Amino acid sequence: MILNRLIAGLLLALPVAASAQGVFDMGALTNTLSMDANTQSERARAQRQGKPDPLAKSPAARPDTRFTPSPAVRKRVFATIVAKTRAVDPKAADELQKMFAARDPIAGIERDLAPMGLRTNDALDATTTYLTTAWFATRGRDDTPSRAQINGVRNQLARSIGPTIAASSPAAKQELSDVMFVQAMLVAQSATAAKATPALREKVAAATAQGARATFGFDLRKMSLTAAGLRPLG
Repeated sequence: MILNRLIAGLLLALPVAASAQGVFDMGALTNTLSMDANTQSERARAQRQGKPDPLAKSPAARPDTRFTPSPAVRKRVFATIVAKTRAVDPKAADELQKMFAARDPIAGIERDLAPMGLRTNDALDATTTYLTTAWFATRGRDDTPSRAQINGVRNQLARSIGPTIAASSPAAKQELSDVMFVQAMLVAQSATAAKATPALREKVAAATAQGARATFGFDLRKMSLTAAGLRPLG
């Protein structure tokens, strides 16, 4: 089964880094993870006074990162994932190809995403889904993130890489989105399947952390997931 091979760490680090990094500068997100002393003081002061976290505010202007899904683009994305997987493991590539031929996994998750305010035709929503799913997977968990955590990460993405994504073509937005959603689903399925087996759970956690680091440049295991987005531990 494809899932068993994914648990072994075969694919988890591949598609996101291979398909997303060349189009968008993910370093902009990395830069937002460093809070200066003034920002930290402002946050602490707000907490003492019982005021909302200033880092959890929505951006003033929400970038337009949505697109109209194209079946041709999605077919190309799936083919690219299969081709890049084939270079690593032909059997896993065959299983992925069969899965994509049998159904469109992205088309089937719209209803699951709706309660969290997420859509399958939004590149920021897809990246938010991947990062929050991967964060839990790096801890051997398959939890559903809270609405506050999702909003925090999405706002963080909107401030950092949102403008770049908004300025890109509809096809580029969809390519990033489709890759992120496929990766998020594979990570989530692997985390769930490995949850009861410590050795496999650690393999999934390590492979997920490697894949996220290759794309975004930071280690999710050294981050906390908050209503203000991803923040360095400590």
